[in-house]
Amino acid sequence: MANSEGRNWTTGRSQAGTVWSANMLQAIKSPEVSALLLLALLLFAFIAVGHRLGLW
Repeated sequence: MANSEGRNWTTGRSQAGTVWSANMLQAIKSPEVSALLLLALLLFAFIAVGHRLGLW
């Protein structure tokens, strides 16, 4: 179910989606947002590795 929804979302993107992704790319270039994204990625990796090792 999630896969079909994902396909519909990617194929059904409109002009607004393109503008939104361009705005997101501009936001990602700012140091604050990139630092937050890096922190979120590290947190996700930490949780994923801990879960894989059976820590929680």
